[in-house]
Amino acid sequence: MGNFIWARQMKGNSGGSLGNTEAVGYSIAVDASGNVFTAGIFNGGTVDFDPGAAVYNLTTSLNPAGGDDDIFVSKLNANGNFVAAGKIGSAGSGEITNSIVLDPAGNVYLAGSFPNTVDFDPGSAVTELTALRADNFICKLDGNFNFIWVKHLKGNNEFASTCAITLDAGGNIITTGLFYSTVDFDPGPATNTLDCNAGHIFILKLNPSGDFL
Repeated sequence: MGNFIWARQMKGNSGGSLGNTEAVGYSIAVDASGNVFTAGIFNGGTVDFDPGAAVYNLTTSLNPAGGDDDIFVSKLNANGNFVAAGKIGSAGSGEITNSIVLDPAGNVYLAGSFPNTVDFDPGSAVTELTALRADNFICKLDGNFNFIWVKHLKGNNEFASTCAITLDAGGNIITTGLFYSTVDFDPGPATNTLDCNAGHIFILKLNPSGDFL
C-alpha cells in the first residue's frame, strides 16, 4: 500500500563564496542486499552525503568562472544509513551522469557525458579523459566506488550523451542516448563510427569488459 519506511536528506552548504550548493539525484539502483545506490550531480560547494549524525563531505571542483558540476555516487544500506560516497570531476568541466546500474557482484556502472578534461577516478589516483566538446562515457566502479575502468566514445567536436544503461543476462552493457555529427562508438583502438546531420538516437552494446561488440 506504499506505507512510509524512511526518507533521507543529503545537505549542501548555503551562502558560500559561490552561493548555495545545488545537488540533483538522477538515477537509483538497489543491490541484492538492499543497499541503495544513487547517482547525480552537485555544484557550488560542499555536500554532506551522510544523512545521519556523522559527516561525510564531498566538495565540487570549484571554478569561479562556472562549469563546476561534478558527479556523485552514494551508497546507503537498506535502513538508509550511510555506507560510502564518491565524486567524479575536475575544475572547469560540467560532466553529468544520467544512469546507474549494478551487476550481480555489486559493481557500479555509470553512463553520461562530459566536456573538457575529467578525472574519472574517485580515489587519489588520476584517470583523465579529454573531450573536444561533449562526449559519452561509461565508467565502472566497485561497490565501494573504487575505480575499475572508464570508456570514452569520441565525438567530432559535437554534443553526445548517454542517457540510459542496462546489463543483459550475460553481463553485456547496453546503452542508449543522443549524438550529433560523427561519433566513434568503439572505445578501443578500432573505429566504428555513426554519422548524422541532426540529433539521432544510438544503441550500443559492449561486453562486460567494456569492449565493442
